[in-house]
Amino acid sequence: MSIAPKNIVPAEQAYDSWMEALPYPLFGLSENHQFLFANYAAEVFFERSRHILLKSHLDDFFLEDSPIFGLLHRLGSGMSSVGEQEMTLVSPRLGKKLVTIHIATIGNGPGDGHADGHADGPGVIVSLQSRDMADQLRGQSLSRGAALSMSKMTSLLAHEIKNPLAGIKGAAQLIELDANKEQSDLSHLIVEEVDRIAELLNRIESMAGAGKLNFAPLNVHEVISHVIQITKASFGAHVSIETEFDPSLPDIMGDRTLLIQAFLNLIKNACEASSEGAIVRVVTSYALHNFTSSSALSREKFLPLQIDVIDNGKGISEELRDILFEPFISNKAEGSGLGLAVVASAVADHGGVVSVQSQKGETHFQILLPLTQYKEPLAHRQEGA
Repeated sequence: MSIAPKNIVPAEQAYDSWMEALPYPLFGLSENHQFLFANYAAEVFFERSRHILLKSHLDDFFLEDSPIFGLLHRLGSGMSSVGEQEMTLVSPRLGKKLVTIHIATIGNGPGDGHADGHADGPGVIVSLQSRDMADQLRGQSLSRGAALSMSKMTSLLAHEIKNPLAGIKGAAQLIELDANKEQSDLSHLIVEEVDRIAELLNRIESMAGAGKLNFAPLNVHEVISHVIQITKASFGAHVSIETEFDPSLPDIMGDRTLLIQAFLNLIKNACEASSEGAIVRVVTSYALHNFTSSSALSREKFLPLQIDVIDNGKGISEELRDILFEPFISNKAEGSGLGLAVVASAVADHGGVVSVQSQKGETHFQILLPLTQYKEPLAHRQEGA
């Protein structure tokens, strides 16, 4: 007589645990499109509890001309599985969602013949992956490219302007040799101003030419605290800055200067949008559910480090939200529109993503970062590396 080890988990229980652990919606459908089972992510996606879902049909959420039914029809034509990388699902109940979808046939659903009342019979299993995060990464990659192009252009212009400046300075120094007192003072002023402009151009070149990133272990809370210290001594003196730091956050690999610039721009924007005595909140957390995936990557990307900057200012107009991280886009009369492009570029350099949600009375910027900096595309890294 053999006794099963106590640490062996029953297959059905393990199956349920695996389903619940998945970060994307997974659900089963009967032949008539009734829900057979659904994991927690599916409950979130459909905005219904599992109890309600198991009494519902897919037709309750999507119109009959929805492309998801076209995929199901193809599956019924003899194919064992079908999928679509980018599918737009429009639902009267759920709104508009962009997803990657995979559907496969199954023999009997996990709930078949169980107490939930489902009859035995063939069905399908459906997995959905939201493209929202992948689109953010792609969009910010474009913003980063625009910011880098702008950076190279700035560096080139600064270099080209310095050449005629050297000629102007040399000519002024020659004039000064044979000039009277009044002319000598003027030529000396020209030399001083040329030197000042040249120094300014050097500073612009050093800022614009940030091609090499200096990654080193750093504590993100130390970086944010440094930025808050700068903020309180300058443009943020009129607001109250509250912090909620998660002490469990590990150190990350990052470029300290670049991250300071990114957080400085975000917090500066929050302060400028806030009135006297307003509160700006900076919150950090370790979020296990922050995954993103893209067809360009060989596997999912885990972005657990979350930094939120929240203000209760006037908000950002709807027409600007989708293009807010592009260069030269600003809702401020005298704004350059470069601050958030720098933020998007810096976050992308760290393998992360930044997003914004805004309404009247609250604007919420969120940065998600990985634990480490990948030095080569994930598609070329070996599993487990």
